[in-house]
Amino acid sequence: MADQKKLDIAVAALIDRFFAEAPQSAASRLEAMPTEEAVQLLSELALERIPPVWEALSFYTAAQLIEALPAERAAQILQAIDPGRAATALALVDREIRTGLLALVEPSVAAEIGELVSYPIDSAGQLMDTRIALFKGDMTVADALNILRRSRRTRPTYELRIVDDERRLKTLVDIKALALADPAQSLDSISHGVLAFVKPMESREEIVDRMEEHRLDEMPVIDDDGRLLGIIRHDALIGALKESASIDIQTMVGV
Repeated sequence: MADQKKLDIAVAALIDRFFAEAPQSAASRLEAMPTEEAVQLLSELALERIPPVWEALSFYTAAQLIEALPAERAAQILQAIDPGRAATALALVDREIRTGLLALVEPSVAAEIGELVSYPIDSAGQLMDTRIALFKGDMTVADALNILRRSRRTRPTYELRIVDDERRLKTLVDIKALALADPAQSLDSISHGVLAFVKPMESREEIVDRMEEHRLDEMPVIDDDGRLLGIIRHDALIGALKESASIDIQTMVGV
């Protein structure tokens, strides 16, 4: 009995390490598992290991798992992952299940996810990342660098977004310019204009065209009043394109 317990602990430790060090491979393994086994694994795994793996799951696998997981665990995952990914998964599940899960999520997060779910699939509103850092133009380079160092975000940052008191997007600061600037300089002094942006209801095709035209890694999403709602990252857009292509091919061959 004691030996079995030691074996279980060792296996759990190996799984935890695998998810921590190889999230892409872990996502592939989850997609290949029967749903019941994947649900059991996600129910037992440490919550902090799940977000990087969830990023690599296909939208439909994510929706399938959210629907199959125990409600409390599903709600924990929805609260831990990027709101855009959460919204995409919830948009594909039954409306009644969606409402029940959002009721278990922290109200501010539930409101954010609920707003994103209301956008059409593959629209800018659905694809954008709303968890972005905002900066004021009178802030110094040193202060901005300190904020970035304290940030727990693991995704690379290409630009700082400068907004006014109403969250309207004014200018951008290239991360390379920030690194080379004098610490005492203001962000306004090294900022540049916004080359392009999209509105939340614009289609994926329109986003792709604009990003290619201006060779952008990130595309701001703003509302009709110029307020910054979020950004669309190039890698997220490519992931959505691959997902759509995969679904179209599967439909063609009757899968």
